[in-house]
Amino acid sequence: MIARALGAGTGLAAVLTLAACAAVATGTAPAPPAGSVRAPALGILVGASGVDHSPQEARRCVQAARLVASYAGLTGGYVIVSGYGSGPASGNVNYSGRMASASAQNSLIRNVQVQHAEVEAVRSVRQEQAAPVAGPTDPIGGVNAMASHLGGIPHSSATVIICGDAVQTAAPIDLSDPVQLADTSAALQTVVGGGLLPNCSGWRVYMIGGSMSLGNSLADVQDLELREFWREFFVRCGGRLMVWDDALLAFPAAGPGVPPAHWTRPGTIAIPLPTSLLFEPNRAVLLSGAGRTLNELAVKLTRTYPNAAATVVGYTAAVGGPERTALRLSRARAEAVAEYLEGRGVQARRLSVAGFGDRDQIPGGWAANRRVVVTLELH
Repeated sequence: MIARALGAGTGLAAVLTLAACAAVATGTAPAPPAGSVRAPALGILVGASGVDHSPQEARRCVQAARLVASYAGLTGGYVIVSGYGSGPASGNVNYSGRMASASAQNSLIRNVQVQHAEVEAVRSVRQEQAAPVAGPTDPIGGVNAMASHLGGIPHSSATVIICGDAVQTAAPIDLSDPVQLADTSAALQTVVGGGLLPNCSGWRVYMIGGSMSLGNSLADVQDLELREFWREFFVRCGGRLMVWDDALLAFPAAGPGVPPAHWTRPGTIAIPLPTSLLFEPNRAVLLSGAGRTLNELAVKLTRTYPNAAATVVGYTAAVGGPERTALRLSRARAEAVAEYLEGRGVQARRLSVAGFGDRDQIPGGWAANRRVVVTLELH
């Protein structure tokens, strides 16, 4: 439990007997007492969708909560724990409390308060994890709710830790779609146009456990794309993405934060599509569900970038066998994608096709290398 600010001369016994700040089940963070001294504000956003509730993810969030609570105990920080997911309760405050010591010199009081902060923060995080919510994942909604909570607290600085699935699937964007994910600028503009970009001025953001399984084997490439979306998101709203990692190992982090990603050439958008989403095994026959991704790609070419040329290149895994067979299959799959796009209104002169077989292998094994890469030239 986190003790409230203590008056001068208060001893350890008083710390142990002070009433705890009550956990808040719904609504926003309560306003601090009038005349409160500005201190660091630390928000912990916990994913509340089903994909966030593995034992490994739970451990990551608990470890992050302990580190943040310890920092709050040493700095007199104000801690808010909230969740994000789906439904009307998403974004409500689970815990809100200020941690301040009577004397910076009294290490015993500080140690007790740190322990109380850790217990309360971990309890709140576990409560958020206790009831998985079915439905779209909405970290953007959670960030907006946290901005509202922090806006009511007079603080000297704001740090937000987001622990959970970072793949936004709630409207207006679906970053589980590789076509939308590849064009981070367009996805962000959709968020801005929908009025969903919060004011995160001065925030330092840590995204933990979001780097992620996207349901296919191109996670290395798509992880960079997802990281870049969130980096641009927080730059656009006035903050900085400090850490993008599977776990929070140290807090706070030093340095300038996460650098821009450079997975493609300037003026191009590279869209890697795993063939498991598009084709029958070892064939160039499109699956019945391939239209979802390819229709989105056709819209990108006909509406978003109507003047862009597109190069469609097929690849196979290096599994042995005649080179001619790999080249033939990779080109046939690239041609099938191009033909589908033509059927959805993309002019044939804007499309070029190639098959590279098992050349240019990437990390991730056979599944990652069975891919079709569509590169849009925006010049």
